[in-house]
Amino acid sequence: GRFLDARHPDSGSQNEANTIVIEPDTPNEGLVVVRQIAGLIARRIVCSVKVGDRVEAGQRIGLIKFGSRTELILAGRDRY
Repeated sequence: GRFLDARHPDSGSQNEANTIVIEPDTPNEGLVVVRQIAGLIARRIVCSVKVGDRVEAGQRIGLIKFGSRTELILAGRDRY
């Protein structure tokens, strides 16, 4: 991907990114999607979870060195 400034409107769709999808334990909850998006200066994304890992509330799942942008999508159970 590219490395536009994280504040640029197109950075979410064009910049290098890492997407983590967290599935709920119960069918009454929706998916949680976390997108780590690299920016102009922050070009190193570190993800500490692997496919199939279980994560707990408050657990660190990764970081973007020197900061950048994170998108959080909370999908209702009827939206996926």
